[in-house]
Order: sequence, then C-alpha cells, then structure tokens
Amino acid sequence: MEHEIIQTTPLLDGKGNIIEPGWARRLYPVYSRDQVRTAGGRFREWDRYLVFSPEAVLTLCMEDRPGGGLDTVTLLDLQTGEQAARRFARKLLPAGLGGNSAKGDASASGKGYGILFRSDGQNRTLTAKVQDFLGERSLDVHLVLTDLPAESLVLSVPLGGEGKFRLSQRLLGMRAEGSVLLGARRY
Repeated sequence: MEHEIIQTTPLLDGKGNIIEPGWARRLYPVYSRDQVRTAGGRFREWDRYLVFSPEAVLTLCMEDRPGGGLDTVTLLDLQTGEQAARRFARKLLPAGLGGNSAKGDASASGKGYGILFRSDGQNRTLTAKVQDFLGERSLDVHLVLTDLPAESLVLSVPLGGEGKFRLSQRLLGMRAEGSVLLGARRY
C-alpha cells in the first residue's frame, strides 16, 4: 500500500466503501458508524492495548459487535512463565466504542470483571479488575499511558466486496505508569 492520506477525509462513501484507501501518519480518515453498510449490520469495533515491561506483558481488549461484545484480559509473567487469559461475552450492552479512541470513554463489565478505557485527548487511563483471574488471585490494573506520539500508523484498507473494510490505528511507544497487581504480586 503506497498511497499516503495527507488530509482529513470521510472514510466511507454512501455505499459503505472506502473513499481513499491507503495509509496515514495521523487519524485523517473520519469514521462514522452511520456510514457502515454491511450485510445484516455485521461489523466489529474494538480498542486493544498492549503494555509491556521487562517483567510482564498485559493486553486489554474491548470489542463491540451487533448484539453484544467480547472482552479479553491477558497477562504473561516473563519471569515465572505464568500466563492467563480470560474472555467475557457481553449481550446487548455495547462498550461505547465510537470509532475514534482519541477522546472519550469505553467501559464493559459483567460477572467478575470490569474494564474502563478513558482518554482525555492526551493521556489514556486503563483500569481493569478481574476476580479469580489466575486461580483464586484477582487482577487489578490501573495504568496511565502518556507521551502520545505525534505520528501513528493508520491503515484504511478495502477487503473486497461491497461495504467490507478495515480501519486501524497503531499508537506505539506510549509510556505506562501505574500498577498491575495479580494477587500480592505487583508488576
């Protein structure tokens, strides 16, 4: 994909197809859920964060789909090799993902877990609590991501077929401060 998108432009036309396929250094393609035209309204939106240190790797993901969602929390302890992943299905209640994670909140909760992503336009706050995450040990996460990079990698890709596309934005190198607690173990 060689075409660079260099100005703000709507992502989709009236038929739900990408107007300008390519890549951008900023979130120039403007996404609107109202413009999505898929068979049966089938589409997915998600926010995913990967935070790592020399001791551990954590991923938090909220995904909205028509009729519900799927939330995932994963932790890998790089020192002990312990790892756990928990997935939680949601019915009907969307996390509030709006297609642009630059500013706003998204949250999801259910039996034994809760996740909150908050963005004020500069910093991102990630909060999660999962009961009995690994055995009987609960996971508590409170992280603030700072140093939003001036540039990111944005891909606007048609996937073949009417109304099929992928829009993704990768923000790399944000500094994480805060805590991840697994039982009494602090990362």
